[in-house]
Amino acid sequence: VGISKHAWVLLMFLGVILTWNAYPRTAGPVRWLFRGLRLAGIALLVVLAVVYRGGNGEQVTWMRTSWWGILGLIGWAYLIASASYLAFRGQAAVQVGMVALLTAVFIGDKSGALGFLGILHQYVNVGGHWGGHGSITVAGVVLGMMFLPASPVRLGNGRIRWSLVLGIGLLAGGFLLRPLYGISKQEATPAWCLYCAAICCFTFAFLYWLVDVKAIRRWSFFLRPAGADPLLAYILPSIVHAGLGVLGVQYLNTHFNNGLQGIIRSVVFALAIVAITDVLYRLRIRLRL
Repeated sequence: VGISKHAWVLLMFLGVILTWNAYPRTAGPVRWLFRGLRLAGIALLVVLAVVYRGGNGEQVTWMRTSWWGILGLIGWAYLIASASYLAFRGQAAVQVGMVALLTAVFIGDKSGALGFLGILHQYVNVGGHWGGHGSITVAGVVLGMMFLPASPVRLGNGRIRWSLVLGIGLLAGGFLLRPLYGISKQEATPAWCLYCAAICCFTFAFLYWLVDVKAIRRWSFFLRPAGADPLLAYILPSIVHAGLGVLGVQYLNTHFNNGLQGIIRSVVFALAIVAITDVLYRLRIRLRL
């Protein structure tokens, strides 16, 4: 396309921000300015899509299906969880059964029992994307239902107790299924998914006890910007990476990327992203889909 990959990515995110920024509601010429910025963002995204070229030097292609990416995997998982909740609303026991069914989907896919789905396997990892990731999000639905107004579990201690029970059950399930396919994030194996869901239950129970029951909230001040504008915080690392690529800065690709120093670098980078998100939020750059 005549521009580098990093420059294309930067322009793409600029188009995303211009298009989905939550502009202030106002009247007069400023209102038309905001509309113009949104239209400019849409136009930029269209142009970038048209001129996009991928592949390698031997085979240059336009956009085509590939790995779904993190957002794509999240989208599939949320679609399955929301469909399950809407289909069986108010029935927590059914949602628990759905966690087991989705786990069985992974096992069925790996054993070849779902071969009848045919061409669908070319576009989505049925066992991992639907079964594995779906089981995590549906387990989250079960946990979240305990905290709804209509939940039979009303008291704080009761919610904490049942959250821990759910976590222990998921932990036990992961332990029993571990011999089948091991623990693999990349494959989204049942043990990995159930362990992750269990950890989330324990973490959520602790945070609920700390923040809602004990009202200890001041410690979380540094996380509030990311909570206020999570989508912007999510894309900022990619923007920083693309920006460094445009500038030709390769230092971080070869330094502080393993061991303890890698962990420290990751923590510092995460805090820096939250700080940048806060600055941009104050400048009224707030993404809303």
